[in-house]
Order: sequence, then C-alpha cells, then structure tokens
Amino acid sequence: MSLKRDVTLWVMMAVLLLAAAARIINVNSWPVWTDEAWSIWAAHDLPLNQVIERLVQDRHPPAYFLALNLWSAVTGDSRLALRFLNILAGILTVAVTYRIGAETFGRRAGVFGALFLAVLSFPVYYSQEVRHYGWLTFAVSLMSLAFLRVLRRPSRTRLIVYGLTVAFMLYVQYLGALLLAVQGVYVLFFWRVGLRAKGRLASAWALAALCVLPWLLVMAQHLAHLLGSGGLNNYPERLTSSLDTFIRIPNLLFDGQFALLGAAYAIGAFGLLRDRRMLATRHCGYVALGGSGLYAAMFVVNHWVGLLAPRGMVFLLPLIVVVCGAGLARLPDSRIRLLLVAFTVIAILGDYTPPQPRIAADAIAEQIASESDEGDLIVLEMDWDNYAVSYELERQDAQGEVFLTWRKKDYRDPDAQGLFSAESLLPDYQRVWVVQWLQPPQTLNLLQSGALGFRLARWFDVPLGDQYGTRFEDRTATVALFEQVDSDGEIALFGDQLALRDAVFSETAAPGDTLLVDLWWAALQPVALDYSVGVYLMDESSGVVAQHDAAPGDAPTSQWASGGLVFDRHRIALPDDLPLGRYALAVSTYWYADPRPLPTGGQPFAVVGQIEIVAG
Repeated sequence: MSLKRDVTLWVMMAVLLLAAAARIINVNSWPVWTDEAWSIWAAHDLPLNQVIERLVQDRHPPAYFLALNLWSAVTGDSRLALRFLNILAGILTVAVTYRIGAETFGRRAGVFGALFLAVLSFPVYYSQEVRHYGWLTFAVSLMSLAFLRVLRRPSRTRLIVYGLTVAFMLYVQYLGALLLAVQGVYVLFFWRVGLRAKGRLASAWALAALCVLPWLLVMAQHLAHLLGSGGLNNYPERLTSSLDTFIRIPNLLFDGQFALLGAAYAIGAFGLLRDRRMLATRHCGYVALGGSGLYAAMFVVNHWVGLLAPRGMVFLLPLIVVVCGAGLARLPDSRIRLLLVAFTVIAILGDYTPPQPRIAADAIAEQIASESDEGDLIVLEMDWDNYAVSYELERQDAQGEVFLTWRKKDYRDPDAQGLFSAESLLPDYQRVWVVQWLQPPQTLNLLQSGALGFRLARWFDVPLGDQYGTRFEDRTATVALFEQVDSDGEIALFGDQLALRDAVFSETAAPGDTLLVDLWWAALQPVALDYSVGVYLMDESSGVVAQHDAAPGDAPTSQWASGGLVFDRHRIALPDDLPLGRYALAVSTYWYADPRPLPTGGQPFAVVGQIEIVAG
C-alpha cells in the first residue's frame, strides 16, 4: 500500500508540473482582452474601498478583485504577474480534482481526472485569464470536496470547513450557486440519513449565509439585475438551447476529443449505475449530478434565462473529468488505458489557441508608443475595448494622457450613458491621437472636419487579428494623429520656395530622451529640387549638440503642390550626458549636392523655439 501511495505521489507531482507548464508557457504573449482589461481597471492601483464601490456598481462579487488588487500591489501589473493569480488557482484545482476522484472512485480515477483537467484548453485558458472564472472553478471544486467529506463522515470541523467553502464560492462568482442548489437537491432526496443529520448540514449553510451577510444586499441587487436582463442573454457568446448546442458545448469542453472522453464518461457513468454500494457510501451520484446533470438542467433553463455561454461552463469540468477518469480506470487492460490517455493528452496539447477572441490591443499600443510624446492626448473610441487598449498603452509606456470616451457606469441608473465627450479637452493639446473602432467616431469626425485648427498628421490602419474577423465586418482599427496647426502662420521662409508654417514640439526634455519635432511646410511655388531638412539642438555658442536630418514629409519636395500643408516629423536622440540647461531648436533646408542651405532671414538656419533640458 505504501508503494502505491509513493507512486501516486510522484505521478501527481508530474501532473501538477504539467498543469503549471500548460498554464505558464506563452501566457505573456497574448494581449489582454476586453473583460480582462476591465478587471485590471476595476482592481488595480486603487484603495480597497474604491474597488468595492466599482463592484457594487457592476454585477460581480468582490473576492477575486480584492485579491487582484493586493496581488498586483506586490507583483506589479505585467500580464504574467496579473494572470499568475489565476494560474495558482488552476494548479490547485487540479490537485483538488485528484482528491475528489481518489476519495470517490479510487486513486487511479483521480489521477486520470486530474490529468485531463491539467491539459484541457478550457480550464487551462480560464486559469490564465485575468477574470474570476478560474477562481470559480477552484471554489466549486473545493466546495464539492468538502461537501462529499461531510456526507461520508460528518463532524463539526468538516461542517465548518464546508460552510466556509460555500461562502468563498459566493464571494467569487454567483454562478457557483447552481452547484450549491444541486447539493441541496442531493441532500433532500438522495442522502439517506435522519433529519437531525440534515439539520446539522443546514447549519453549515447558515454559517455561509452569515459570512456573506455583509454583501447580501449587493448580491440581491446583482442577481435581480441579472435575472431582469435575461441572465446571459446579452453576452455576445451566449448560446441558444438547441440540439447543436447540446453537443457543441461538451465538444468545446473536451477540446474536440468528444469521442474519447465522451466514451470514457459513458463507461464511468454506467459503472455508477451498476455499483449501488458506491452510490450509497461514496456518494458518487453527486459527482454525476453536479457535472453532466447540472449541464442538462442549465440547458433546459436556458430557454427562459440565459445560462449557456462557454466561459460559464468551465466550472462543471472538475466533476465531469472525474467521471471520465473513473471510466478509464474501469478498463481491464492497463496498456489500453495508458495508450488512450497518452493519445488524448497529445491531441489536446498539439494545437492551442486561446478560445476568447481579442483585438490586437498590443499592436495598437505599440504603434502609438513609438510615435507619441509626453504632452499628447490619446482619445480612445473603442467601446468596451477602451480598457484593453488603455492597459496595453500603459504597458508599452506610451506618452500622453489617455481619455476613454466610453466607460462603464452604474447599471442601476437607466439614464446613465457610457459615452463621455473629449471635446472640452482638445483646445489644451497640440497633439491628439484618436483610436477608433466599433464605437461611433465622434472625436475622429470632429478633428477630421478641421475643428479648432487641427490637421491630420498620421493615419494608420491596424489589423485587429483573425479571431475578430468572423464576428465584425470592420477588421482594422484606425489610429490617427492630429495636430493643432496655425496654417496661416509663418515661422520662417527658406529662399523663395519653402515656408515653415508651424512647429510642434515639447518645450522640456531629459538627457537620453527622443525629442519629437513636427514641422508643417508649404511650397510657395513648384519646387524643382528635392530638399532635405536638418533639425538641430544648439547650445549658447550655436554649437550643435544633437540633430536629425531627413527628407521632409512622405513625398519629395519636387512633388509638393503649391500652398498645401505637409507634415514632417523629426526624432532627435538626446545624448545621455547632455548638460542641463536651455537650448535653441533650429531648422535648415538644403540640397544634397549644394553645401549651402537655403537662406532664411539672411541666416543658414532659423531658430524655431527653445528647449529646456531638465533632470529625468
């Protein structure tokens, strides 16, 4: 017996390492998606009372978000750090699943069930997402383990532990209450004990109710809103009850291996029906009712209240895979068992794509971060995805102030609108970025109309990625830079050919920075030569300490139309050891074959402003 325990221990260590590897590898390579970014916005870098206030105004219980707040304060806000809180819960869920299987069907069934949970894409993914579904799966598996132990051998300690796991589940995600209802049905109709024993178990529920009492009023408001709005009916991925759906969801949960795992489940379930002793003493009937039985009930109720969405099904998997493990454990030939398990695991691990679609928020943020400056305004018109782009902008260290034109507001106020106008902020900024997709382009249209003297400087179409391609017609996000330009102004004339209308730049910088200088040119007449532009940072003695030379604009000067404005961006890399102080910013124009620049006011260059170099 000791040898068997030792072997099982080593096998489970290997399974847990596999679970950790499946959840950690590549977890940092995907941008956050809409709901992940909302979780970060709701929980990160805020006092705990503000986190609770935001959750009161939404529909989520607080446990995961408060933990995320405390966790990120210690570990930081990288994708890996934020997702690791769920990764830990996912690994623990695999361990708890083993205990459920081992105590109900035997160690071999527990190992098989834990192995499946370790590699299936759905539990892997929801153990990575910055959302509470991984914690929900952990909470309900912990609650099920405690419940089964109470049924088999009630004690005061076990009742207290069970009551605390129920409270924990309710503080994580209300959807787990469906499994709690299954437990109530099982106690009423299948637990063959006297009323006194059932009353003692009811005391555990009373303890749970006492623990959630501080949140009870908020919970009632959340559930009333959820039921009043038709449950998950408003979720984009909500599924209708149909024969196709009834088959599709198990196939999703089983990673397309429905034939293998479905057959294993059928063998396990058939074995339950034949073994009345196990049904009576180990209460394995609860495992079947809480897994596939609850799924069937949710499928029926879905006709009236929306309950079927793929992410809302993941918490059923621990009890389902335990029955699959029991089915494989019943096969008489160990070689066949191992072959089927190996084939299933390899097939599942062979190709993994996150099931939740997401826009390429990292690509959008990278584009802006490479072009933005500290004094810029970044206006997001991305609907719910404002949160995702905002997080990725922060992660990319994009410069400028971010303004979300759509934000979550209190759902209890029917007159509350989620749209906020950036129009009042625009006069205070010379550079304004607009990121637009899906949401009506209010700020984009305003700036394109030339309001407040803004001119289009940059325009990028950023592909959103393949996952959104089948859901939305618009598969690219617009990223546009507008600048407030004095188009009638005149900083300097260069010869009789070129006029510098305006120059936009930050008046302060630090050693080692990249100074962005945007020039707006106009051709006074057709230009015969292709001129270059030099932008210089000069000290008090007119010595050049940093410079950038390039052809101006996107087209040679010989192709410029007379009178039109041309945008010309220059990047000056400031030396790391540049002394602090005030420097002149100068501009010259020249033809490569002529060492003499075009004259401007009798000088070879025009000073367009002053830059103060300050400590970084």
